[in-house]
Amino acid sequence: MAEVRKKGSSGRRTEFANGPTWRALNDDELEQLEQFRGLGRQMCGYYGIDEANSPELLDRLYEVWRDDVREKVEPLHAACAIGAMLGDILSDRLCFDWCMIVDEQGVEFCLKSEVSDWETYPVNYVWKRVEPGADEHINFCAGAWDLFRERVRPRKLQ
Repeated sequence: MAEVRKKGSSGRRTEFANGPTWRALNDDELEQLEQFRGLGRQMCGYYGIDEANSPELLDRLYEVWRDDVREKVEPLHAACAIGAMLGDILSDRLCFDWCMIVDEQGVEFCLKSEVSDWETYPVNYVWKRVEPGADEHINFCAGAWDLFRERVRPRKLQ
């Protein structure tokens, strides 16, 4: 299940005296997100996936990366790459926007929906599934998509 919190719920942030704040990505964070995307595209090319433009293809990318016994992208970098691509799918298709959340945990990439009061953390969501020692997960990107497409209004195509 995706890491989600309804707006206003305390979740893991109960000790942050002033509550969390959300802000727009600055230039360095935009560049970092673009680097994550670039690594994701490289991973797709390396593993023969034309374009990971669906949650199912991201799950496939994760599976071939996970099962690769050769020297490969480190788990943290893989989580950043797959998480950024998952976040892009969610923000392209649903009323989510990239932002940064600042709370007692630090600063983190976040998708926030003003129209539905949902937020999620796609990089963190993927990391919790790829970090060393994590239980094996399958189809978690498709699972996140299924969860949010029922809860967050679709983005209107322009």
